[in-house]
Amino acid sequence: RPRGPVLVPRRVLHHVVAAAVEGLGGAGRGEARLGVLIPDPAQQAAAESRWGGLGRVTTAAASPYRGTETVEAAGQALRTAGVGLVVMDCIGYTRPMRQTIAQITGVPAMLASAAVAMIAREILEGAT
Repeated sequence: RPRGPVLVPRRVLHHVVAAAVEGLGGAGRGEARLGVLIPDPAQQAAAESRWGGLGRVTTAAASPYRGTETVEAAGQALRTAGVGLVVMDCIGYTRPMRQTIAQITGVPAMLASAAVAMIAREILEGAT
């Protein structure tokens, strides 16, 4: 049995994104346009299922391991869709990729790894 808190990254990310979407004024009402960046087009249905309860979901695929061109193209697709927030739903995405997505879309982009790390840091710092 663990001696301290155990974070489930998938759940942490979902709650952080839900709070952000609520701030956009659309949580649960289908009004928010959430962009979800996924690494593989085959994950589209799973992403729509996972995030669909938070609003209208637009997915775009870009592998974090294949260069910036696919990330830029995905950003263009999300901008065209008019999303209000982008969640980068893969731990392989990097801060420079987040900056690229935010610049192209003109909306906040959230790195999965950074969101989970922020919560973990808060818990750990609060325990000392």
